[in-house]
Amino acid sequence: EMQAGNIAGAVAAAMDYAPLHSKDEDVKAQHAQLVYKAMGAVPDAKISTVAKTLSTPQCDMAMKYVYRAMAETHECSSMLKWHAALLKQGGLGSISRVVAS
Repeated sequence: EMQAGNIAGAVAAAMDYAPLHSKDEDVKAQHAQLVYKAMGAVPDAKISTVAKTLSTPQCDMAMKYVYRAMAETHECSSMLKWHAALLKQGGLGSISRVVAS
């Protein structure tokens, strides 16, 4: 998706194909790097626009990766911008669902 210039599609696809049921930490870490790359490719001015294209499950998954990225101190300033946009899109329920999962 990113190679075709569809960054929003790349972010959505990264959320759709998250290795939720994998027990392999290497697979999860590799996917997280892919997510960070996709999210990092979105210019700051477009984060809100891209966040608005995400479904509720995609928004929740993106929020999980935002928290993981900040815990790993990965691009925290960008991730805080993503957090604000995802919160606006998914509401407080998104945070509740992420914390509860």
